[in-house]
Amino acid sequence: MRSAVVSCLVAVACLLPATLRAYPSGAPVGVCNSELPKHGGAQPQTSQSPYAIQATPANINQGGSVTVQVYGSTPFKGVILTARDVHTSQLLQGTFTPDAQTKTLDCPGGSANAITHNSRDEKTQVVVTWTAPVGYTGQVYFSATVVQSSYVFWKGITSDAVFVQ
Repeated sequence: MRSAVVSCLVAVACLLPATLRAYPSGAPVGVCNSELPKHGGAQPQTSQSPYAIQATPANINQGGSVTVQVYGSTPFKGVILTARDVHTSQLLQGTFTPDAQTKTLDCPGGSANAITHNSRDEKTQVVVTWTAPVGYTGQVYFSATVVQSSYVFWKGITSDAVFVQ
C-alpha cells in the first residue's frame, strides 16, 4: 500500500511542473476569441489589474498604424493581445508587428492578427504596432490578457477606442 502511495506521489510530482509551465513560448491559437489561458483551470483575477493598454494615435486612416503598449507596475510573463471592433467586440483582421518579446498569432480568418509572448521571461511592457485593414472604418479597441504567473492573470484589459477613417 505504501509503495502505491509513493508511486502516485512521484507521478503527480512529475506532472505538476508541466502544468505550471503553461505556455512559455506563447498562447495557442485556440485562445484567440476567449483570451482565456488554459492554465490548469485557473480563473482570472477579480481585483483591479496592475496592467494597462495605451494605443496611439487615437485617429488613423484605413491602412494606418497604431502603436500599442501593454505595461504595468508589476512584471509579467505572458500576454495575448487582440484588436476588436467597439460595437461588435469581434476580432479585426488588421496586422500586428511584434517587438522582441512577442510574436504574432494567426487567429481564425486572419494572419498576424493577434500578439502573444515568445518566452516566459519577465517583462514590464511590450510595444507593438497594429496596422488597420484597408476597407475598415469604425472604432477599434485593444483587448489583452496579461499573465503574471501560471495561476495569476487578468483578462479583459482594454484600451481607449481608436478611430479608423
